[in-house]
Amino acid sequence: MIQIINAFINFITQNPIELYGEFGLQHELSLFLRQNYPELTVRLEYPTSRLGFNPLPNFIKKEIDIYVRNENGESCVIELKMPKDNCGTPNEMYSAIKDVKFLEELKNAGIDYCFSILFTDRGAFWQAKQANAGIYNFFNGVSVNIQTL
Repeated sequence: MIQIINAFINFITQNPIELYGEFGLQHELSLFLRQNYPELTVRLEYPTSRLGFNPLPNFIKKEIDIYVRNENGESCVIELKMPKDNCGTPNEMYSAIKDVKFLEELKNAGIDYCFSILFTDRGAFWQAKQANAGIYNFFNGVSVNIQTL
């Protein structure tokens, strides 16, 4: 699935699409998946209650941004973040971490592949003055490293 996500990123890099928010990103990615990979089943805002877990774990979130199944029955969850210019940066950072926690819960429950995608050009995410303090520390540096310990 990582190759497919990279193909989408390459596609939007070579064919610029006005991405102005998470909702648009979610739809563009799902359209790309459906048009280029018809063998995949793609669902948006998929309720965790429909995953078939019995009993249903108490997940931190109740809906999946994009849920994908392939012909072999393998499942993939993609959570998206696209903070806007006027967002509260620390709040959006915490929201991104919440998505990672949600993905960890889904992976532990049996989802095969989990991905978190964050697109933003907000400098506060990547080059904050307080980069070595608090939540900013997770997003500043050569790579982003967010995981529950």
